Amino acid sequence: MDLILTAHKMRIYPNNEQIQIIETTFGAACKMFNSLHAQFLERSKMSDQEKANHAYKNYTALKNTWNNDNDWLKNVAGQALANVSLDYNKAWANYKKNKKHYKRPTFKSKHRAKKSYSLNKNSVKNDIYISKDNEKLLKVPKLGFVRLSQKIRYKDYNLKKVTISKSSTNKYYISILVEIDKKSLNHKGLKTASIEKVGLDLGLIDYIVDSNGKKIANPKHLKKFEAKLAKEQKILSRKYKQAKKDGRNLSESKNYQKQRLKVAKIHEKIRNIRHDFLHKLTNAITNESQVIIAESLNVKGMVKNEKLAKHISDASWGTFIQYLEYKSEWKGRTFIQIDKFFPSSKMCSNCGVVHELTNDLSVREWQCPTCNSIHDRDINAAINILYEGLTLIQGRYIP
Repeated sequence: MDLILTAHKMRIYPNNEQIQIIETTFGAACKMFNSLHAQFLERSKMSDQEKANHAYKNYTALKNTWNNDNDWLKNVAGQALANVSLDYNKAWANYKKNKKHYKRPTFKSKHRAKKSYSLNKNSVKNDIYISKDNEKLLKVPKLGFVRLSQKIRYKDYNLKKVTISKSSTNKYYISILVEIDKKSLNHKGLKTASIEKVGLDLGLIDYIVDSNGKKIANPKHLKKFEAKLAKEQKILSRKYKQAKKDGRNLSESKNYQKQRLKVAKIHEKIRNIRHDFLHKLTNAITNESQVIIAESLNVKGMVKNEKLAKHISDASWGTFIQYLEYKSEWKGRTFIQIDKFFPSSKMCSNCGVVHELTNDLSVREWQCPTCNSIHDRDINAAINILYEGLTLIQGRYIP
């Protein structure tokens, strides 16, 4: 069996009692993270001798120091706090491994931080499971049965972990991590790939241009809602200033919170439309092509360009690549990325000579001075990406 881990995220509809427990657990998880970080900062100032005299406190010991009245913690699953400790340690490990990619761990804001917590399934107690009578009911520790918006899409799975979260629009979600046999994945309409190999060039004018000359226009999701979003954000700014002027806490200002929700719903709509586009596009590519080759992009560096930052962020190239990668694996396709410094746009795909004259991005078509071939800039880049990718696969590729 070829086992893989995958998650199914869906909306949940907790009752009032369950909401209270969820919110309490969010607060406890945030407090535990901050307690761990406070301890780290305190110990970083100590000498080796002082550290020896002050033993490191794990999450259980820290929880016991919060206050004498811990009755509210009775509704908090211990596994949720244990996972916070693991996440905190992982955050530091990631930061030390790659400081350019990961942020240094810091205190979490009670109001601004993403609200979520996770629970691992106890295989002995079997404490997380789907109801036998109703496939839309999931048993979760401390919560009991929670109503799901849909059935889990997989069959013959081994449930491993659940993560409960709350969106900026006050909706509750659950991400269910399962272990399944890759062969059991049912890909509707998946046939033998009609395209043997394809190279993909990503852009802002055309979202994708492939090595066969096919172009997919950039839908520019944000631009469609830009005027409406700007209007609502302007109102939100006024509500913010008024609340501050009146000396009111933002979390207690009904006018501010009502307007904040309006802005959050617009962002949510844009995000949902964007992800729907990316899922449909990556499904089409992985259904049609056996070998898929794309360029690596330094998105973090590219967004430093103030003129293009908004458009690059809206394009979500990182998410597109992420979707392509896991869907290719699921469907038995080959997906690779070439080096980000490969001069795909500057190289003639006919003779292989690199020309600096193509640095001007406004030039969409150019003629190679060596072999006189005329190129569409993006199609030429996609062909070069294809050739470079096949070279990496085969060792040497001659077009």
